[in-house]
Amino acid sequence: PAYFEYLSKAFFHGLPTVLCKIVGVYQIGYHNRVTGRRTMEQVAVMQNIFFGRKISKIFDLKGSLRGRFTRQGNVEKEKKSSKKKNKHYR
Repeated sequence: PAYFEYLSKAFFHGLPTVLCKIVGVYQIGYHNRVTGRRTMEQVAVMQNIFFGRKISKIFDLKGSLRGRFTRQGNVEKEKKSSKKKNKHYR
């Protein structure tokens, strides 16, 4: 509730905010006819805060390694590259 109060106040009073606006929340269901499996997913649709802006730097603040894959040959390149990037932020 506090999120919606905050955003409505910002919207109606023309105040800037860095929070993304939630456009809608939907539940999507689908059925796989081959396996017979039915699945339901909940999806939140949010405003794209980067629309119309030129992006010069991207930072991944998530910090999770889950779901990230690379080829074995790229591992050493990535280690060297990340050492170069990180030396500026110590």
